[in-house]
Amino acid sequence: MEKFLECADIAKSKLVLADHMLTVTYPLIKDPKILLQVLQNMKTSLENSFSSLLYYERLWKRIPLFNETYSAKLDMFKRMAPKYGVDRKYLTMIDNVNSTLKAHKESPVEFARKNRYVICSQSYRDVKSISDRELKSHMVLAKEFTKLMEEMIKRDDRITHKRP
Repeated sequence: MEKFLECADIAKSKLVLADHMLTVTYPLIKDPKILLQVLQNMKTSLENSFSSLLYYERLWKRIPLFNETYSAKLDMFKRMAPKYGVDRKYLTMIDNVNSTLKAHKESPVEFARKNRYVICSQSYRDVKSISDRELKSHMVLAKEFTKLMEEMIKRDDRITHKRP
């Protein structure tokens, strides 16, 4: 199976997992730490969604080779976004998800407070919080984005499961 199809499948499965955790598991358990896992699965889904388009474009030699790192792929996708008419709201949401997870990784202090997961910086100057309401709005955009990427790949009538 081609790399772009594998990425599309991973994107869909991670998004389904994130949605289930947000709509079923979190309301049942009420542990704000679950929200962080929802965010991580959402990031994986988003990354694989735009990676699928990049690999598809690379297969047809429409874009140059790119580095396999998250930031390199995201930069390449941001350069391609205007060509495909990708709305800025999706790019903003991807940046927001990424920056929240980066803050979590670098954070010395995190805690749950009133159904929110709060992430503090070293100096407590930057405080980010994750709520289920915020993640639900991100989930709506993530679903739209994943569907949009899938449609862009399938738009080409030449698509097959084998290389041209």
